Order: sequence, then C-alpha cells, then structure tokens
Amino acid sequence: MKQLISEGHPIYIYIYPTIYQEILQRIREDKVFEEIKIMLEQYQMINIDLMNATNYAINLYRCLQKKE
Repeated sequence: MKQLISEGHPIYIYIYPTIYQEILQRIREDKVFEEIKIMLEQYQMINIDLMNATNYAINLYRCLQKKE
C-alpha cells in the first residue's frame, strides 16, 4: 500500500454502514470513539440494499460454519 501511495496511485476506500457500526459500537472510551468516528466519516459509504446485504452475510456465515 505504501508503495502504491508513494508512486501516486489513487487509493479508494469505501465502508459499508454495518462495518462502520461494528467498529464504533465496540469502542468504550469516548475520546477514542470520537477520533475513530471522525476518521471513518472521511471515507465514502457504500449505499446498497440493506436486506440483500444482510441475507448475503447470513448465508456466507452459515456456509463458513459448515466448513469448520
């Protein structure tokens, strides 16, 4: 990643709202919460149908559980 940045390649980071939630809800300290929240809000949020994404995540999770 550092090499790509140093060579001037654009880096695009997108965050899905559920991941944003998962990260922030686990932070206990208020100061750290605010710092991470500000950092994450700088990235573009992916806007996809929540129900489709949820069903996909459920099916993926179940599939991986069966492989254990």
